[in-house]
This record gives sequence, structure tokens and C-alpha cells, in this order.
Amino acid sequence: MIRISRTGIRAPYWVLALLACAAILMVGATVSDDYGAGWDAGQQHQIATGNLEFILGQAESLPQGETRSYGVAFELPLLLVERILWGGAEADHHNIFLARHLLTHMFFLAGALCCSLLTYRMFNNSLLAFLALLLFVLHPRLYALSFYNSKDLPFLSMFMISLYLTHRAFQKDTLAAFVILGVGVGILINLRIMGIMLFPAILAMRALDLLQAPSGERKHAVATASAFTIAGGCALYAVSPHLWANPLELLTALQVLSKHPTNPSEMFQGNQVSAHALPPHFIPTWIAISTPPATLLLAAVGAILTCAHGLARPRTALRNTELRFGILLVACLALPLAAVVLLSPSMYDAWRHMSFLYAPICLLAVTGLHWIGTAMKKRSSSWKAVSYALAAMGMAVTAAEMLRIHPLQFAYFNLLVDRSTPEHLRTQYEMDPRFDSCREGLLYLLRRHPQTAVRVLDGYPVSKAWHTFPKEERERLVLVREGEDFRIICGKALHNASAAAANETVFRRKLYNSTIVRVAAAADTSP
Repeated sequence: MIRISRTGIRAPYWVLALLACAAILMVGATVSDDYGAGWDAGQQHQIATGNLEFILGQAESLPQGETRSYGVAFELPLLLVERILWGGAEADHHNIFLARHLLTHMFFLAGALCCSLLTYRMFNNSLLAFLALLLFVLHPRLYALSFYNSKDLPFLSMFMISLYLTHRAFQKDTLAAFVILGVGVGILINLRIMGIMLFPAILAMRALDLLQAPSGERKHAVATASAFTIAGGCALYAVSPHLWANPLELLTALQVLSKHPTNPSEMFQGNQVSAHALPPHFIPTWIAISTPPATLLLAAVGAILTCAHGLARPRTALRNTELRFGILLVACLALPLAAVVLLSPSMYDAWRHMSFLYAPICLLAVTGLHWIGTAMKKRSSSWKAVSYALAAMGMAVTAAEMLRIHPLQFAYFNLLVDRSTPEHLRTQYEMDPRFDSCREGLLYLLRRHPQTAVRVLDGYPVSKAWHTFPKEERERLVLVREGEDFRIICGKALHNASAAAANETVFRRKLYNSTIVRVAAAADTSP
């Protein structure tokens, strides 16, 4: 596997990519304690617990909640690890959250690994594949969420894994490869019902192969398509306890996808907008202003050139080729965006519900870099190296920005918006929709009062962040309903606050010249 020769150490690319992911995981392990808990971590934990009790026969019915639109294929393993390592309810909260952070981040890196391996399969270029790995990881918002968002980020990773399995299945063209693909897509649909869109896309590509195959090979195409369908259905059913009693619950999940049962609102371009009445450009705008610009530019180049080559070579685009897979990536990006623009489903918290789109964006970006490198190589091989170097420099700039704003990467904005005018972003966009910055306020109080206890006004954001601290630190942060010494103002509460009129503010954390969290003494009565 790893060979040592006179010219140096040689190893298969997947070994090198795995080592790179291990190095990134070591970095993640050192910073994982800097992030808080997901907004609905408690609800997700209860749903997983209820499903486990149902599976073990300890409960007659499943808990009510989002289990029908967000499955438990990821949450259940997290719960099992928690119980195996610490015994569940008896464990210290801090240990549980730290373990969840690391496991969620590890699955994120599994998606990054598949992104890199898929790029290597597509272009047989180890340097480009390594850049793809970095490109996937170096998205500030998604990197932060990869520690504590156990719904949308696992779906992104599983979407990338499913794309890798799709490419692998069509290239190997074996029954086993399509069975594995079916299992992957079944798990994907469990994580979020939106994953169902890959099912007809894969069957459509197999139908194209069937129409173009010689008569002697058509049985094989039908057999692999059938194996994929059966394996996908069985996998989805096996990991979805809510389908065991009533398979039609799948339709309920689709209904929840189109219109969320609640009606939250958030700040968007200076106005409070309802989740049920979003402007058509809501998701495209959020993707545009919160994704590194170099990634957006390369993805646009990749999508445009892929479509251009598809139109110029329609027969190649219809066959089992890399070009057809590129068109699949364009479809995975364009069709969900078109559906969001035209149908206006319920969305909120920036574009976290659509974060899976970063999988095709990332792959189209490396495709764009491949096309640019190929065009530059025709002039000179050094020009290709220059194009790769410029892409690497763009990633280095993003990495430096992530270090500068740590651990607030979840509120990253790029240069397409005004980041210099005081309090502009706070009044124009939702900087912290899930109060993730609350932990920074509690951390300040711990550092300011290292020996004494402080009374902090209780509330769900504060309680959520409080649980992520070690036991000895939680004992110094006394949460009270009245008679507090300090209170923390962040998230949506800051939209109605006057940043200049907080006379009793003792701490203020700013990001891009806008207040994202502040700690106020008890005498302060402003919102």
C-alpha cells in the first residue's frame, strides 16, 4: 500500500487524503470545545431517545417532532455512543456535547474525503483532488456548523457521499456497486426527505444506459436499476422507525418540507420576512453573500463550461461519461434553486436548509478549476500551475479569515456586502439566528469572575450555551429568573436594541463592525 523507493515514499491517493483528513480532525479536536450547542439539540436528543425506546420495545409509539422530516439515521448513533461511553443521563453534559461535536465533525470530514476521492476519480489529478478537500472544509459557516448542527451538515456530507457512490456505481457498473448506492441514497432520504431527488435522477441515467446498450447488455442495466431501487427502499425503511407502522408517513414528510408548521421570521435586507413568504432571491442571495467569492466564481465557470460542452457534444452528454456526471451536478444545484425560487417553500436561518447545495457547488468549482487549468496548459504548463496557485491563495485567504473571526465563523459574510459601516450587517441581515454567540457572553463572565459565582438571567439561549461548559464552570454561572447580575443580549434580540444606548454594557463582541453579542449589567433595561 505504502511503498518506499529511491525517489521517496509512495502511497495511493486515498491514503494521502485520509491522512489529510486526520490532520484536519486533529485541528477540529482542539477547537471543538469553542462552539456551543445546536438550537434544537435537546429536541433532537429526545427524538433519538424516543426512537431507541420504540425500537427496543420500551415505548408503544414514537415521539412527536421533526422525526418525519429529519430522520434519526445520524442521531441514533450519537445517542448510542453517548450511552456506551458515559451511560446516558448520568453523563456530564459537557462530555456529551464534546463527543457530539467531534462525531458530527468527523462525519463532515467523511464528506470532505468523498469530495476529494470523487475529484480524483473524475480528473485523475491528485493536486486538484487535494484542493477539492480544502475547498470543502474551508467554508467558514459550514465549518462552524459541522461541530454542532446534527441535521443539515450530516445531510450535506451524506449528499456528497451519495454523489461519490453514484459516480462509482456507474463507472464500475456492477450489481454490488448499485446496491451500495441504493443503501447510501436510502440513508440520505432518511436524514432529510429532500434527498429523494437523487432517486429519479439516478434511475433516469440508468434508463439512458438501457436505451443505448446493446441488446445483450440490457438485462444487466435493468438488474442494476432494480437492485438500486430495492436496496434504497429497504435501507430507507430499515433506518426510519416512523415508516414501520405507516409507510405513508413519507408523504407527511414531503408536506412538512413544503411548508414548515411554524412561521418564524428573520431579518433580510433590512426587513423582517416570514418563512412562508420569502422573496424569490432569498436563498440565492444568502449563498452569494456567505460563500467565499473564489468558490462562487469557480463554480460558475464549472457550471457554464459543463453546460456548454454538453450542448456542443450531446451524444457524449447522454452516455455514461464524466460530462454526463457533470451535468448531473449542474442539475443538483440548479433544480433545487429553481424550486425554491418558483415554489417559495418555508426557509429560515439563512440557507442552512439548503446547505447540501454546497456539495455540487464544491464539485463544480473544482471542475471549473480543471477547465481553467486545461486551457492554461495549452499555452504553457506553468500557466496551469499559476491557476492552481491562485486558487490555493484564495483558500488561504479564507482560512486566515476563519482564524480571525473564530469561533464566530457561522456569521461569516464575504465582500459582496458592506462589512465596514458600523452596525450595518446587524440591521440588514440575520447575523445570529440561533443565538450561537450567547456562549461568548458566558465565556466573558467566566473570565471576568474567575473565582466568584455570577447570576445570569436565564432563558433558552443562555441555558443552551450553559450546558456546554464543564461542570465546575457551570457551577459559577448561576442561572436565575430574577435578581440577576448580568444578562446576555444576542441573536434576534439585537435587532431591536440600540447599540449606542447601552449604558450598562460591560462587554460587546463585534463582527464586521456590527454587534453580535453584548453582556449588560442588571441595571440595563434596554432590549
